[in-house]
Amino acid sequence: MEVYVLLGHIEYEDTMLLGVYHTQEDAEFHKEVYINKQGILAFDSYSIESRVIGARAYGEYDQEAA
Repeated sequence: MEVYVLLGHIEYEDTMLLGVYHTQEDAEFHKEVYINKQGILAFDSYSIESRVIGARAYGEYDQEAA
């Protein structure tokens, strides 16, 4: 199952998970909500990334990932 992760980025600081959504359209909608809020949690930029639930994690040194 694929989900869409909304992230807020603060320059020179960190990235914060803002939400996980079933559709990209839902993630885009909530991104606009955050942009229009611009209150205490104002971020420099936002991104939406797709993720697969249950996907195997692998790293640079994982032999099977190569």
